[in-house]
Amino acid sequence: MYRCIYLLVVFLMLQAPVFAQSGPGDRYRKSFDRYKDRKERKFDRYVRKQEDKFDAYRAKVNAEFGAYMKRKWAAYYIKSAFMPPLRKEPVLPPVFVPDDVLPEDITVPSGQILSRPLSEEPVPRPEPVVPFEGDTEDQAADAVSFDFYGTACTVHVPKTRSAGLSGISEEDVSLMWSELSSGAYDASVADCLSLRDRMRLCDWGYLRLVEEISSVMAGDDTNAASVIQFYILTQSGYNVRLSRSGESLVLLVPSLQTIYGRSYLELDGIPYYVTGSGGNGESFYVFDREYPQEKVMSMAFSQPLLSDSPVGLGTFSSSAGISANIAVDRNLLDYYEDYPHCSWEIYADASLSDDIRNSLYPVLRDAIRGKSETEAAGILLNFVQTAFDYKTDMEQFGYERSFFGDETFAFPYSDCEDRAILYSILVRELLGLDMVLLHYPDHLSSAVRFSSDVPGDNVIVNGERYVICDPTYINAGIGRCIPQYRTVQADVICL
Repeated sequence: MYRCIYLLVVFLMLQAPVFAQSGPGDRYRKSFDRYKDRKERKFDRYVRKQEDKFDAYRAKVNAEFGAYMKRKWAAYYIKSAFMPPLRKEPVLPPVFVPDDVLPEDITVPSGQILSRPLSEEPVPRPEPVVPFEGDTEDQAADAVSFDFYGTACTVHVPKTRSAGLSGISEEDVSLMWSELSSGAYDASVADCLSLRDRMRLCDWGYLRLVEEISSVMAGDDTNAASVIQFYILTQSGYNVRLSRSGESLVLLVPSLQTIYGRSYLELDGIPYYVTGSGGNGESFYVFDREYPQEKVMSMAFSQPLLSDSPVGLGTFSSSAGISANIAVDRNLLDYYEDYPHCSWEIYADASLSDDIRNSLYPVLRDAIRGKSETEAAGILLNFVQTAFDYKTDMEQFGYERSFFGDETFAFPYSDCEDRAILYSILVRELLGLDMVLLHYPDHLSSAVRFSSDVPGDNVIVNGERYVICDPTYINAGIGRCIPQYRTVQADVICL
């Protein structure tokens, strides 16, 4: 960081005409060179002084942290995982039957608002308490390589590394922490943070990246890998905890959003989810101490920049004649597959991958060009209703799961929440209209806030009228709620 500032200063000085272009030449040039050398030496001294201060502060923090690590860890009991909302979805999707008389518009009773838009909750990205320079030229280092969802990655580690565990007691973990925090692994942390930025990884993606490099660095020692992962994540600014269960060291991670299907411990009223394979006992002993300026992980998704491995998914056609040939990145599908099961707004906020947008959006834009808002919304609605085959999660997988938009194209079947999520993405990105999801006891639908007064079944959210557009009600147009839900209260999920 400081070197970048230095280069900028030198560049600006070189542009100064008072030195570079005035006088009889050599005399002024030599004067300028002496001036530049003095400034350069002064700036180098300043940079070294600041880096020494950072290094000293980090060393102090890590030494105190390691000293607390030797104390007896507190006992906690494991809690059962949160389960996703279960819905007794219909085996077959309802099909709209046109009638001669348009029913009177119904305002569906709305329940509680289950979430606020992620964009209204800006979350500072976790960052190191002090910056890592990670200058590998100043230390003997090896480059270790690993594969991250089909993408080759490299991280520097010290050649003379000896960080390991002789046991899993508090004393053993503290000793390994001291080795890791000696400064020899600064380049490792700096490389991980650089990969996070270069690959555009969200918090969960970075958690997975650090898990992979920790396994490579520790070899077959899974407990040592947990300590390395704990070290890199704390140095990166993340709120994590290390625990012991049976003969295993286990990482615990909190999240701003609920994660389904993972056991957790409750520390000060906050769920800390068990990562990896986890421990095998009911009781966990936890090193429950905050690291300075730590921040909680967000499950908000951002598409990672992975090596492209395209695979064709075939042609998707609607009953109205819209047809698109779709391809997707296989590495990205694997990434989706490993993503923890979260609340529906995470999936709806994730958009589509570049591969699918490039093949689908030109076709859809052609279909809606010159159409009114309602006509365009109806065309998109018909596409989602009729271009995919329906099957419930229990029929397709034997358990509840939600799809990212890409996965609706990649799997042979989709259900109501998958269609509502995909439709919400298309309407917001192609029409620029606000959406909500509607959660009935056994169904998920969607509603659109049009810019004009559009007739049809609707729901009032925060004083605004949203017209129901149900992607599972086959062949139904905008403003048509499935009949049995017209008087059923729906909870609202804002996007």
